[in-house]
Amino acid sequence: MGRKIYYLLYFFCAVNFLIPASGQYFPIGARIRGLAGAGLLLEDPFSAFYNQAGLAGLSKAEIAASHEMPYLMNDLSVSSLSLAFPASPGVFGFNGSSYGLSLWKETRAGISFARKFGSRFSAGIQIDGFFVRVPDDIPVKPVFTWEAGILSRPVADLLIGVHLFNPFRADYPDARNQRLPVCFAFGTGYRFAKKFLLVAEAEKDLLYPIVFRIGVEYEPRANVFLRYGYNSANGYGAGFGLRINHVAIDAAFTRHLQLGYTPSLSLSYVF
Repeated sequence: MGRKIYYLLYFFCAVNFLIPASGQYFPIGARIRGLAGAGLLLEDPFSAFYNQAGLAGLSKAEIAASHEMPYLMNDLSVSSLSLAFPASPGVFGFNGSSYGLSLWKETRAGISFARKFGSRFSAGIQIDGFFVRVPDDIPVKPVFTWEAGILSRPVADLLIGVHLFNPFRADYPDARNQRLPVCFAFGTGYRFAKKFLLVAEAEKDLLYPIVFRIGVEYEPRANVFLRYGYNSANGYGAGFGLRINHVAIDAAFTRHLQLGYTPSLSLSYVF
């Protein structure tokens, strides 16, 4: 009986982490975590998890890895890897993320493509596969879906982004308490004096109220970054980043209003 309660408790926490009111299926990357999930307008390898159009801003091949410990529970740790490389006529990306217990594990894999259309507009699309491993008496078939986004700079330093996830409502056909969100996100941001980046976005999941996120990234000196953000569903986030030659290190933590803290660490390398 005690063993069943243990797994039920972790399953409850996992569901709340994977399917938050914000609609984001996998909040990935310490930079984005430091902005409380406001990653719609960023251009880095983790854009594959938020807005694939951001990949088009990468001029060199880049690989990035991230590790997170939701609510300080090691059994719920999330590990991810993202690879992006420019190749005519755009930027290709491959990414994956997984988390869970030994008897319950979920993995996401994606293949993306993004390209620029002129100097002020970019677009990206990604095919996703979700694979769940649960106890043998509950078989779950994999599910595939797609997502897409755009990123625009209508005037200098002004950013506008849009992202759509799972528009055809693909879902696990034979699993209880499992669903893929269907959500639409819109964001805008502005860069002040090349030192401050202020971003704000809203996201609507079909089953949840609109969630608002706002974040600010400040570069007090070259290649040193400070970040802070607020998410109306999941609380606050803060973090910092450091760029050393080809290597970038980012760390962050977020605070869920009920479940507590989630530390994050990311490492990326530019070839």
